[in-house]
Amino acid sequence: MGQIKITFPFEPKDTQGHDLQLNQVTIDVPDYSIWHGVRAIYENEYSISARIVSDNEFVIQADKGGLITLARHLLTLAQDEVPSGAHIHYDNDSNIDDGSVSFVLDKK
Repeated sequence: MGQIKITFPFEPKDTQGHDLQLNQVTIDVPDYSIWHGVRAIYENEYSISARIVSDNEFVIQADKGGLITLARHLLTLAQDEVPSGAHIHYDNDSNIDDGSVSFVLDKK
């Protein structure tokens, strides 16, 4: 698994202009392979749900494990080696909570 280091492109400040204290988080993401494509890794215990709330808005709701899973998937897709059009599907049959609407994370 590879690692991607993300840093702020500026000095982060709060709304009063004070420096923000930052937490450094390390997360492993699987390397992209032309033979295997994008490999989605899920936390052992997680919950992700999605619902449509209006004609032009939907909500993704997740617990801690679900948020880490989504973060890992976004960072997996963000790797330079991952081509445009690579994607991860989320649907009721496999990886999101029952009753959720299906959605796809797709690299532009």
